[in-house]
Amino acid sequence: MNHAIFKSNAYSAVYVNDKDVVFQNHETCSLGEWYHHDGEKIFGETKSFKELYKPHQNFHNHVLEVAKLIHTTSSNLLDEKTQIINYFKEIENESKTLFVTLDAMIAEKNIKA
Repeated sequence: MNHAIFKSNAYSAVYVNDKDVVFQNHETCSLGEWYHHDGEKIFGETKSFKELYKPHQNFHNHVLEVAKLIHTTSSNLLDEKTQIINYFKEIENESKTLFVTLDAMIAEKNIKA
């Protein structure tokens, strides 16, 4: 759920051209912290747990790239609109992959239980 809010905040930051926006990286967000602690303890043996890292990292990296454009633009983001749209397409794809992978991880854990 946090990543849905995170993603919504990224869209909002572009909409209002929020030059002060700050986003967490994939290691410091709640999922990243969970991944390296409780997540690893509970789901570390599943294939999907290992597959979760890269799309989560990519999700955050794309949002951080959008933030970088917001911080550095002098064009009200009009000159960067194609880049921003492409980043958000990737953000949406990674978001879908995250949820599918999380569901698979739980299913794998339930099979092994």
